[in-house]
Amino acid sequence: MLSSEKNIDRIVALFKESKEYAEMRLEYAKLDATGKISAALSATILFVVLFVIGAIFIVLLSCTTAFLLSHYVTHDHCTAFAIVSGVYLVLAAVVYRMRKKWIVNPVSRLLGTLLLAGPDDAQTP
Repeated sequence: MLSSEKNIDRIVALFKESKEYAEMRLEYAKLDATGKISAALSATILFVVLFVIGAIFIVLLSCTTAFLLSHYVTHDHCTAFAIVSGVYLVLAAVVYRMRKKWIVNPVSRLLGTLLLAGPDDAQTP
């Protein structure tokens, strides 16, 4: 009889520890997911901020280039702005053609590394 009560107590203790272990694993998974989501979100916010600043810079640089072209080369604002626009059209076509190599694959690798990395090898890029 005594042996049977000890076994029941051990089984109850095992279930309690199993429940605590499962709760701790769940909490760890939540913390890990939170860390990965916050890293991805901060990288996205950084990208958006840098994109906006870069876009403003490129617009101003394009205007400057067009005005310099009109002053020194074409002597016509419309032609100079058309040349700058044509350069951007060619650049857009090149980027579109190379989108997998330059954009899709690196972003996929970055997200895969960030979201699928274990807790020891997760590093913020």
